Amino acid sequence: MVFTVDSFSAAMDVDFRPLTARDAGDAAALSTAVGWGMRRTDWERFVSLPAVRTVGGWRDGELVATATAVCYDAAVAWIGSIVVAAPYRRRGLGTRVFERAFDDVRDRVDVVGLDANDTGKPIYADAGFDDVLTATVYTGTPSADLDASGVEPLTDAARIAGYDATRVSVDREFLLASLLDDPDTRGVVTTDDTGYAIATPTRTGWAVGPLLADDRQTTHRLLAAVRDALDGDSFTINALGSAPAAAFAAAGLTDTRTLTRMTYPTPEPALTGRGVYANAGFALG
Repeated sequence: MVFTVDSFSAAMDVDFRPLTARDAGDAAALSTAVGWGMRRTDWERFVSLPAVRTVGGWRDGELVATATAVCYDAAVAWIGSIVVAAPYRRRGLGTRVFERAFDDVRDRVDVVGLDANDTGKPIYADAGFDDVLTATVYTGTPSADLDASGVEPLTDAARIAGYDATRVSVDREFLLASLLDDPDTRGVVTTDDTGYAIATPTRTGWAVGPLLADDRQTTHRLLAAVRDALDGDSFTINALGSAPAAAFAAAGLTDTRTLTRMTYPTPEPALTGRGVYANAGFALG
């Protein structure tokens, strides 16, 4: 199926253009209004990173819709942050802003991916996206029995960039550096560099991801180190597939909902691979 920006009926007059730094506050207000955890800092990251392409939709001067796409070289683009103001839902606007983001990146990369909820999945399937795996959201605090030995603080993205690239098959150092540059972020890494995790603050709490590790035992040590770094605060983490989900459940975390990871034009394990236990967030892949 071929998408064009006019393939859906315009239910209302909306002006689309890329987001800029001056729009970060409005984007944060929009995502907050619909209950998302994104902060102004997150939107400032999106508009400042050259690898991130953005779309905003304005009606009568008000920002009413957003979408983002993170491009990892020419290999993968990850679409996310599809937010629509409550009064404009179920009027085709979410489809239109997704369509804009999709049209912007699909000829730039080999694979386009996203994580779909039940509402969006039929729209993405109609656009040619195929199911790849189930992503499960876990929440809670890891068991006090887990041992954090052999794990230390992580502050330098260069230390883990090579390890990360061998697992996800793209270079994400720019993203990892941006996450770790946030003074509120907590990163942990094993002393032998066989795994790492990053915890970032959200408007509603903490989110952990990416988390990459050589095995389940290392994953549990990383989760214990995150637990200690956050002083026992609860967090969310997104398991990519059944094995990571089982590891998080065994650590004492609770599953709360699922999404479907989808890719275009064919089913591809984009940004997943051996040892990729948790994604960087649904907006980042």
